[in-house]
Amino acid sequence: MTDLFENFSSLIDVPYVLSVVFATFIVLYYFVNKPPERWKFIITALIGLLLGIVWIIWIDITLSKLIVSFLFSSGFYTWLIKPVMKRFKISYKDK
Repeated sequence: MTDLFENFSSLIDVPYVLSVVFATFIVLYYFVNKPPERWKFIITALIGLLLGIVWIIWIDITLSKLIVSFLFSSGFYTWLIKPVMKRFKISYKDK
């Protein structure tokens, strides 16, 4: 079990994942009013790209790890954060 966690943690960058999820939620909550799915994807991709550039400039990270982390951030939000927020009735659509 320890080997699995070490292998998993070597594939993703957790601060990047949390930053993408949090920044996307902030942008959708404060700046975009009820976006369609296409806009949510575009906003997430732009935030991931901007934060990826920041991570590459200031943090020593490989491009492949960054790509895997971005894909994981999407799944992390969909499978973990979204159900918890739904349970507590928190949404970016409720301004």
